[in-house]
This record gives sequence, structure tokens and C-alpha cells, in this order.
Amino acid sequence: MSTLVKVIDETTQTVLFTCPIEDMAEAYAYAQKMEDLGLSVQVISPSITRTLADSLGIHDERLNAYEESVTQEMEDHDCSSCATTPYSKE
Repeated sequence: MSTLVKVIDETTQTVLFTCPIEDMAEAYAYAQKMEDLGLSVQVISPSITRTLADSLGIHDERLNAYEESVTQEMEDHDCSSCATTPYSKE
């Protein structure tokens, strides 16, 4: 399931830890422990669009089409309030 948060070793790309997105704080705590031991790690969490797709049961070709439509929508609205701060002069 892609709604898992992963902690990976940046050097080897080995997955060191996984947990559900609801327990994301555990992934960050684990990552901190690994960094304290000298490992360089990365926390990878699913995007909001991927989480939505999973909750709606969208998979395979439909998932690719959905992700492409979201990307296109974002590109079409690059000057929207989502892309600028409320204090922006543009």
C-alpha cells in the first residue's frame, strides 16, 4: 500500500522503517535515531493526491490518468492562491 511512510538509507536506498501515514511521527523519531547513529536517512511520505487515490480505490491505469490530470490542473493554475502567499504582490 502506498500510504506507508518510509525511512530509507540515502546511501543504499534500503528501506529501514515503514509505518502507516497516521503514525508519521514514529518515522521521524526513527529517522532522528538513525541520524544520531551517523546514518544519512530520508523520510518519504505519500503525497496528498496519492493518499486520496488510495482512499478512493484508484489503481493501475486509472491512477496514472488521475495523477496526470492533477499535474495538468496544477500547471494550468500556477498563478492561483495555491502557488503564491497571501501577502504576495503578484
